[in-house]
Amino acid sequence: MVIGTQSGAGKSLIALVLCRMLSNLGFRVAPYKAVNMSLNSVVTDTGEEMARAQWTQAVAARVNPAARFNPVLMKPERNGSSQIVIMGRSQGSFPYDRNSGLLENMGKKVVMETLNNLASQNDFVVIEGMGSPSEINLQDHDLANTFIMENFPVECILVGNIYSGGVFASIYGTIALSRASEKIKWLIVNNLAGSPEILGDGVPKLEKLTGRKVLGIVPHFGIKLPGEDSMDYGTSPGGGVWVVRYPHMENYSETDSLFFNGVGFRYVSRSEDLRGCDLLVLPGSKDVSADMEFLRQSGIDQMIYRARSLKIPILGICGGFQMLGNIIEDPEGVESRGIIMGMGLLNVGTEFASKKTTRRVNYSAIPATLNGVSGEGYEIHFGNVNNHGEKPLFVTDHGTEGSITSDGLVLGSNIHGLLDNDRFVSALLGKEVKFSYSLEDEIDRVTRFVTSHADFSPILDPDARNHGPDLPPK
Repeated sequence: MVIGTQSGAGKSLIALVLCRMLSNLGFRVAPYKAVNMSLNSVVTDTGEEMARAQWTQAVAARVNPAARFNPVLMKPERNGSSQIVIMGRSQGSFPYDRNSGLLENMGKKVVMETLNNLASQNDFVVIEGMGSPSEINLQDHDLANTFIMENFPVECILVGNIYSGGVFASIYGTIALSRASEKIKWLIVNNLAGSPEILGDGVPKLEKLTGRKVLGIVPHFGIKLPGEDSMDYGTSPGGGVWVVRYPHMENYSETDSLFFNGVGFRYVSRSEDLRGCDLLVLPGSKDVSADMEFLRQSGIDQMIYRARSLKIPILGICGGFQMLGNIIEDPEGVESRGIIMGMGLLNVGTEFASKKTTRRVNYSAIPATLNGVSGEGYEIHFGNVNNHGEKPLFVTDHGTEGSITSDGLVLGSNIHGLLDNDRFVSALLGKEVKFSYSLEDEIDRVTRFVTSHADFSPILDPDARNHGPDLPPK
């Protein structure tokens, strides 16, 4: 089990490296995170929704991604509520005081079942914690850390991020405040900028104080892997693709291929002069009503209209597609009950419904301007976008989908992953771009780098694993 001193300590990275390293050694490996809070989700081949981080770890472990690797996904919404996804299916939206009850009952049951099943089917289960196990205000309800540490025979690696400062205190404090601290057997100091010599005798002192061995000091280095949340995402130099970053934007991974392949893009959160903009993207939204209001209050809606008049292509994906339409109706109160007026750039209307669509999609473009564009993506949305006379954009294995204006300048689709398609991006930009990034190659590169700075052999040594740490007195 990989736990951290804090969010952003490097748990996801170390868990991914362990998945690939153990798979390379011929072991059957499964990734696992009992609870993930993230708006970066993806859909599996069987239509299950799961966090992208565990999807990526499954790729590293060379197993088909599945919701059992992330049985509980929490997708934050406004006003302190979260949409709760259990075993890949949405259970609805709950305020904090009610979702804790749902997790206490259904959550504990599904964590016990999935983790026991994975342990019986694999040589290793690589578990990633959530946040920190030392949050003493949350430990009674902490399914992702404390519950697992107290109820399963896990052996924990504690990761501390030295880049944030205070790594020795945070490691020591995490051990002191964790309820099952005897399960913490090893330590990693992550994200060091500079020479390890600057740590002096800090590491030996830490080992003596905690009774745990430091497996390694991992330097700060650049990685090109899908992120867990918005904090993992910046921009790519050049900036020809502009992505509207509204407050409730979700699926930040939409821009992964742009970043990984060096296609310049930038986020826009206010109305700006459009010089240098070659393509304007409205991405997905967790709260279309609130984000539509943000567009109007910020003046970005007027910027989008100007882009239309300047013949700059505009692409709306999922929630962005809905905002480009005429009207958004929410009779069941899925997001915010009532009627919302869209921008009217596409002759479509959206009607929310409580049933959530999650599925993989194979698509082929219909317009001649997109001739030869085809690929695979996925849909995650409530309700449907109904075409009121606009031309469809794609034919898919589920029928026609999306919309495009007659001049081809305004496009909308519910399909996530369109920006992973270099032929589609090339058509919109009016110039050829080639994507050469390989997730497999990057996982291998990252694994080689981390394992060259950290010695994970103790987790393969039965004597080292069965011998508990020599705990100092508290």
